[in-house]
Amino acid sequence: MALQPIHRPIVIYLNSVFNLTVSVEDAAGPVDVGNVYSDVQFRIFTAGMHEAPLIDYTLSGGDLNIADTNTVGFTIPEAELEDINRNRLYYELRFFLGPEPITYMYGAFSIKGPVEGVNVSGGTYGLTLNEEHIDFTVGSSAALAMQAKEDAEAAAQSAQSDATSASNSASSAAQSASSASVSETNAAQSADAANASANDADISEANASQSATSAADSASSADSSETAASNSASTAQSAASTATSEADRAESEADSIYPTQVSGTQISFETHKIFSTPTSPAGSDLTQDLSNARTGVVQKIYHEAASAPTLPAEWVKVGYAVYQNNELNIIYAEYVNANRIEYWIA
Repeated sequence: MALQPIHRPIVIYLNSVFNLTVSVEDAAGPVDVGNVYSDVQFRIFTAGMHEAPLIDYTLSGGDLNIADTNTVGFTIPEAELEDINRNRLYYELRFFLGPEPITYMYGAFSIKGPVEGVNVSGGTYGLTLNEEHIDFTVGSSAALAMQAKEDAEAAAQSAQSDATSASNSASSAAQSASSASVSETNAAQSADAANASANDADISEANASQSATSAADSASSADSSETAASNSASTAQSAASTATSEADRAESEADSIYPTQVSGTQISFETHKIFSTPTSPAGSDLTQDLSNARTGVVQKIYHEAASAPTLPAEWVKVGYAVYQNNELNIIYAEYVNANRIEYWIA
């Protein structure tokens, strides 16, 4: 049986820790990776799979680790990625049945420069093996969050452009209203001239009356034109106000991606936060508040104590780094659902 692999681009940022976890399931449920497969391999290439890889991580070599029997995870240090000095690479995730490798996941591996507010990149992925293909689910990552920010900023720019166009339309409509007012004045003057002509000129009373009637019709038409122009101006101003509101909302959504600096050891997941600081780290056990928690929110925690803190029962470790006693530790925690918060130590 030959499974068709999943093509998935991965974006990382140089000022962040790159952490990747991939869980494997089949029709029967979670796959016991360590017993089913002889090895797991993650490779990064400059171009083409025929060249020697720049990075070659394997489960047998101790570069990858297994959590919850079916989840493979690893971390690539920032310095190692910076040494590569390339903006675009390619990767391949392979599982071995004996000597035969099976590619489950591959794609472009884009490296971008530092971005403010991004603390971790990579992501959490799920692979479900069916008879002839692989179903794919995406957890979350800072890279996906940054893409959402870029989309929101683009929407804000588009809304601002719409507001400018609507404002220009309002200005044009106001000018039309002014022109209509001038037309009404001219029509009134024509009516006066017609009446004077009827009194002074040697023409029939009937012709003079018709001229006056025509001038009155012209004045009525000018009134209608002014009313329509005024309505157009009001509609354009309303559109401009709506577009401006949309621009403000999109800009607010973009700004919400950046984390907020807070203190305390009760970790919540409604928005991105940085708990404590390097110079004043937390030193006690961690608790959680899952009110309004959102899937994919990653929190950064500075912590230093004589021993590792006690964590809530829902927290599941996915990295291979361990807590260093009496030293500054950075703990990342990602909300998956109410029963699972994945964390790792940098």
